[in-house]
Parts: sequence; C-alpha cells; structure tokens
Amino acid sequence: MDDRDAQSLHLLGLLNKKVVAYLRALPPDLFAPGYASFGRVVVTHKMRGRGLGRLLVEKYFDRFENENSDIPIKISSQAYLKDFYASFGFVAVGAPYIEDRIPHIAMIKQIKSAK
Repeated sequence: MDDRDAQSLHLLGLLNKKVVAYLRALPPDLFAPGYASFGRVVVTHKMRGRGLGRLLVEKYFDRFENENSDIPIKISSQAYLKDFYASFGFVAVGAPYIEDRIPHIAMIKQIKSAK
C-alpha cells in the first residue's frame, strides 16, 4: 500500500470470494503529469496462464476509455512483459531502468478519441 491507493480504482478478480487477480488504476496526473496509468497487475501463482492478466488490462481499458478518451497512458512495465503490453498498443520509451531491484521499461499508449 502507498499514498496513491486511496485515489485509485482497484480491479479485483475473485474466485470463491478470494482475490486471484488485481490491477490498480491511477487517475490522470497521479503517476506522471499528463498521463493516466495502471500497475500492480498481479495474478496468483495457481491462476496464471489463464488470461486473467489480459482480462484485467482489457477491463481497465473498457473503463478508462469511456471516462478519459484523450489522455495517454504511461506505465512502468517489468522488462520481461514488454511484448505483453505492446500487444495492447503500448510503445517502449527511454532506456530500461531498475525499480525495486527489477528491470523495468517505461511504456506509453496514445489514446485516439472517438469524438
């Protein structure tokens, strides 16, 4: 938990009333000025490989694009997930870096308005 949790939307994947998947969606400007963001995408070990991470990200986009259609999204992706996020239209920007002793890369998705 950190100081961003109270301002964020928390998406939960439940199975038998237990959390098996989670995503934290940050409102615009909380992670980086001019960007919305999400992170902390996690799936329990037993539930991995079933597409729950992809489903959480898709649900995020369903909600986000209805509310903030023109705001780009910036994330801090673990480096090994670069291709996963690229499949949603994210593009890596800048050099890789270490965050919490894990290699990461910044990624941005430009949102095109339907207006």
